[in-house]
Amino acid sequence: MLWWLASVGVAAPLDPLAFAPLAPTLDPSDGVTVNTDAPSITIDGQTLGGVLDGQVAVFTFGSVTLDRPLSAGGNRPFAILSQSTLVVDDAILAGSGGRDGGPGGFDGGSDDFGEAGSGPGGGSVSGGRGAGGGAFGGAGGVAEDGVSGGAVYGDLLAALQGGSGGGKSDSVGCFPFWCDENGNGGGAAAPSSSAPCPRSR
Repeated sequence: MLWWLASVGVAAPLDPLAFAPLAPTLDPSDGVTVNTDAPSITIDGQTLGGVLDGQVAVFTFGSVTLDRPLSAGGNRPFAILSQSTLVVDDAILAGSGGRDGGPGGFDGGSDDFGEAGSGPGGGSVSGGRGAGGGAFGGAGGVAEDGVSGGAVYGDLLAALQGGSGGGKSDSVGCFPFWCDENGNGGGAAAPSSSAPCPRSR
């Protein structure tokens, strides 16, 4: 199995059989936490070290049954690989947190005078009170005052990329206070694959 939660990384899916497994199975009785910067994965209180393939944090197992939540944080994209069967029956939590992008995602704008979101499809700003949303597989949202959202980009078959950040409007002298919010960070992309075949419920 292969989860990409991703910024720019490798262009082709990783081969699970090309990596040594960290354990025969990933079948937690409690939640799982991934740190893509270390890289490490904590399963039922035990922390295992992953490997880097380019900028992708890789965690390989003989088989994977994820029926407990998996939370991920860090700047790198990550992949969980299964060398045989795969069952995913709970949440994979790897979204953005406020202005900060999710694993591999891009940050939102934060400058008080207005700032576009980061990433190839970052949300736009203008001299007005609006800022456009970030993009990835679809265009970012248009602001109330007509400022455009980020442009569509990305092809997960060619390059692994997370979502772009939203823009932040000019908040100097701004009222009401809601216009002083930072742009939201971009989330992650998550196609999947396994060897030899995936199964999910």
